[in-house]
Amino acid sequence: MTDVDFYAMLEVEPTAAPTAIRDAIRRERRVWIKRQNAPDPQRRAEAELRVTQLDQAEQVLLDPAKRRTYDTQRARREREAQKSDGAKGRRDQRRQAVDEVDELIARAAEYLRSGNPRLAHEAASDATRAAPHNARAWALRGSAAMDLNDYAQAESELREALRLDPEANDYAVALAYCQLNLGFYPQANATLIQAERIDPSDRDTKYARAQYYLALERPDDALRTVNVLWAAYPGDRDANALAAEALRDMTLARMSMPRADRFVFTSSAQIAFAREHLQRAAAMTFDDDELRRDIARWLKIADEADRRVWVRGSGSDDEDRLSSAVVVIAVVSTAVFFGVVLHFWIALVFLVAMLGVWLNGRWKPRWRVNRDILQREGGLRWGI
Repeated sequence: MTDVDFYAMLEVEPTAAPTAIRDAIRRERRVWIKRQNAPDPQRRAEAELRVTQLDQAEQVLLDPAKRRTYDTQRARREREAQKSDGAKGRRDQRRQAVDEVDELIARAAEYLRSGNPRLAHEAASDATRAAPHNARAWALRGSAAMDLNDYAQAESELREALRLDPEANDYAVALAYCQLNLGFYPQANATLIQAERIDPSDRDTKYARAQYYLALERPDDALRTVNVLWAAYPGDRDANALAAEALRDMTLARMSMPRADRFVFTSSAQIAFAREHLQRAAAMTFDDDELRRDIARWLKIADEADRRVWVRGSGSDDEDRLSSAVVVIAVVSTAVFFGVVLHFWIALVFLVAMLGVWLNGRWKPRWRVNRDILQREGGLRWGI
């Protein structure tokens, strides 16, 4: 029989007559049936649960035999609650009787599965208040807090869960993800080491380790971790997404940086590396559309960096025209000199060579333009 305190739920005395109970059930039904149509899925789920409990109350309290059995069990539960915690008030005793720890944990887990983290956190918090040493209840609190993006709260709760059950690999992995989101990298590494000790072959632990390497801007190590995943789970789409992200980040790590968060190509080696690794990433099967668009964007940037552009110079238009005129006059004058003193064909070859050298300095790949700018203005990092 259920452990729900129907009298408290209906706000009637345990000695209430059947007519009073029937009226209370009707009153509560009107309230909670309307709430089943609420736009908020969390409130809707809460209302559906309460309507189910009202149906149970009607079946039990309006049947004399079932009610006698229920009253006996309820009285026993209240006596046990008073013995276990005599300092608590009547309301806490009723709540203890309404929801046993196992029921609270099951309810929290169900709310979490159905996408109601707020209700899940409330139920799990009730469970930890009733049973402070229950690791599962603390873990559910932490998972719900993570779904609510409250990572500081989640980190504290998951750490308590792992303290109570240090051999629970899933608690360790969840805590590591939470610490990564908070930027607690040394703590995340220590937690992952603990998870790897518990189960060295665990799939989720390896995913978390790869994410750790990506967060620390160590994409080469992340890809090596994914290679281990591929060996155990060939064709895994999540592993493919991690690999694609690592290949993208490996490309960025080899590019030059004029300033923070600004990456440019400054060598043909960088472009060759980008094409090889980004094309490999683009060919993989995974579900992250945003990552796929970013990979395509960097491939396009690599192609643009390999195209030749006409460089007018770093001065004003008048200075550029004057510089070009000086070059032309110098080349022509030298060619005329060689033509007069030496031979026409020698002069022509010299003229073509001089113009070729000059044009090569003006008609060059975009990556060389980027390199010249970085050499002139400086930057944070040179790539390969």
